[in-house]
Amino acid sequence: MAVDRLLTVMNGIDVVFVGVHCSASDLTQRESLRGNRAVGTAVNQADKVHSHGLYDLEVNTSIASAQTCSGQIRDYLQHSEASAIRAFDHLRRLLAPDGTESD
Repeated sequence: MAVDRLLTVMNGIDVVFVGVHCSASDLTQRESLRGNRAVGTAVNQADKVHSHGLYDLEVNTSIASAQTCSGQIRDYLQHSEASAIRAFDHLRRLLAPDGTESD
């Protein structure tokens, strides 16, 4: 699982984990418009990418503009507590083999 490696690399860093969602139809359309991606790749990877299901904040680019989504992220960052337990902390606890936080 790629998130395991990410948790290790980001250990000791205050990470705000943002889930960016998009409808399957929008993913397919965006891939077609780019022209440099195999159409269907994003849809096929979406479940795997979001399989852990834990985020500090989630946005949906199918129902909100990039400006609105970035505003939601900005607002979260401005109003979240620095000492808050983040999604990465929860994932480390869940994925550590002995139940303790992994290093």
